[in-house]
Amino acid sequence: MSKVLIFETIGLASEIKNKLKKYFTDIEKIEKLYFKNCWTYKQISGHFVNSNGHNLYIKLGDKIISYCLCIVNDEFIEILKIATIQSQRGRGFANSLLDKVEEFGINNSLKRICLEVDETNNVATTLVSLTDPFDGITWNVYRAEDGAELSFNSVATLVDAEAYLDDNDGAGLPGGDYVYYVTQVAADGF
Repeated sequence: MSKVLIFETIGLASEIKNKLKKYFTDIEKIEKLYFKNCWTYKQISGHFVNSNGHNLYIKLGDKIISYCLCIVNDEFIEILKIATIQSQRGRGFANSLLDKVEEFGINNSLKRICLEVDETNNVATTLVSLTDPFDGITWNVYRAEDGAELSFNSVATLVDAEAYLDDNDGAGLPGGDYVYYVTQVAADGF
């Protein structure tokens, strides 16, 4: 049985590019099979020598069976292409590649990971599911006049917006300094 190996390349020098020519052909074949807007051999090899390129691929024996081609800048890493051949799907290879991308992002203090998705590719759109972290969350807002002894009064309950303007129900607030505190109420009421 052949071993499955994960390889990672970051901005390869041209001399190493020559050693990977066979793998560029493997990736090009996968691209042609699964992507409407597939990359050419020239685009793939060019990406591997791009100094901002971050590429991962998984080999089974001497063939690439899964790959993830990314570009990195100071703020984030963007996944440009990710694919696994049909016969190897469902075995966690793409997840392993994504874990490596996430690890790279954390180790390099990147702020986010972006996935470039063709809107017609329904398989890729299920790869990342975004949820609103504030869904079902509300806040209670309390106000006190700044002074020696703070006495907080409720000014709003169950606020479900990302911002709240304390305007005394439209009457405005008298001049002065105010102190606020906000409590979060979870969807289950606690």
